[in-house]
Order: sequence, then C-alpha cells, then structure tokens
Amino acid sequence: GGFIVSLYNDDPEIIQTGRIIMLFVAFLQPFQNSQFITAGSLRGAGDTKSIAKIIMITTVGARAGLALLLVNLLHLGLYGAWTAMVLDQLLRSVLVIHRYNSGKWKKIRVNIRASSKAASVEPDPTDDEAAAELGTEAAPDLSIDEIPEETAVQSADKAQAVK
Repeated sequence: GGFIVSLYNDDPEIIQTGRIIMLFVAFLQPFQNSQFITAGSLRGAGDTKSIAKIIMITTVGARAGLALLLVNLLHLGLYGAWTAMVLDQLLRSVLVIHRYNSGKWKKIRVNIRASSKAASVEPDPTDDEAAAELGTEAAPDLSIDEIPEETAVQSADKAQAVK
C-alpha cells in the first residue's frame, strides 16, 4: 500500500500511515463486498425496510458511536476512525447475512402493475409477522383472472419445445 500512497505524496509519515490504512481497506473488502451483494439481493426481493434499518443502526450507532469513542476518548486518531468503519461493516455484514438466513425476505411479495408501472411491496397475506414488521396491511388476494394465462416459464417451455 505504501507504493500507491507514494504516488500521491512523498512525506514518509503520510506514506506509512497510508500503508496501514490500505491494510484496513484490504481486510474489509471481502466482508464489505459480500454485504453489498447480499443487501442488494434482499432489496431486489422487496426487503428494503429491514436493510434500511440495518444501515441506519450500523452507520449511526456503530460507526459514529465507535468513531467518537476511539478517536476522542481513546485518542486513536485516524486509526480509530478506520477501526470504527471496519467494525461497522463487520456488524452490518453479520446483520445482513442473518436477515438473509432468516428467510423472512421470502415471505415478502412484490407486486408490479404494468398499467401504472408502479411497484409495491406487500407481505405474504398469510404471514402476520411479516406484515407487522413491514408496517403494512396484508396483501389483497388476487383473483385468478388477474394472472396472465401464459407465464414467462410457460413461454420458455414453448420456445424450447419448438427448437
């Protein structure tokens, strides 16, 4: 990491500090990347509120709180701030993976209405816990008339049969 920092600054103290900070970044990457991917998958499945809550708690509580403690009370300076960031990202990774493994996101139904091009997220009407967690009413039942006759899976099956 020192070489990269030396491309931008020739002060030995800054190069040494930058080298250590680059180690923080390198350590953080696998955890941060898996958290980004898993959180994005949960958002795509309609589980946006839980991810927003996790990010709010970890950013405000963990990162800011730990940074204040490590920088101001323990006088760790820049290293304290980066330690707080690493701990924030590790906690966020654990919480996001826990949410994914809980399977609660599977009970959220995403409704997309083609006519209005508006999407809404609704809990499974049979899952009161998911409805309460999302703070929404139970999803209305769809009648069989509202479901298209040919689904994408049926279309793919027909295309495969033609080949």
